[in-house]
Amino acid sequence: MKNIPLLVANSLVPDVNSLQGEIQTQLDARLRGNPRHYNTSEIQAIAFTETHLFPTGFQLTESETEEFRALCNFSQVSLRPTRITSHRKYLGPIIVFLKRCSWPLLQVHLKNVFAGVQEFQIRSVVTMARQLVENRRVLEILNGFAPAPTPSPKKLDLH
Repeated sequence: MKNIPLLVANSLVPDVNSLQGEIQTQLDARLRGNPRHYNTSEIQAIAFTETHLFPTGFQLTESETEEFRALCNFSQVSLRPTRITSHRKYLGPIIVFLKRCSWPLLQVHLKNVFAGVQEFQIRSVVTMARQLVENRRVLEILNGFAPAPTPSPKKLDLH
């Protein structure tokens, strides 16, 4: 019963309820067996979390879209090790070994710093999005109260 397509679970197969029960049982067992995974209530909380930067129907210009796309990409920081290599023939393997051994120690100390930086950057992007929405709202209000532009006087053609 492993690797059952979702279409089968949603079709009119006579034993869909037992199949869904088995899937739920296996999911619960997997979540209990590995503490790094989220539990069911956490998954539901995440599923219902608002993740949109802008309200429905809010339109961005092409340049604004690209700017926010870049900001979102740059806000994601991680503490992944890069591929550690060395060009030195004899001393290089020792340097690489020492760097690989020291990386987990550094990672433990820097993990919270990087998490804080990422949290700050994400909140900054959200704040900028809210400011853009508010600025547009204020501009709409101001444009509604602005007097109609007065026509410029026509120049007399004397020729």
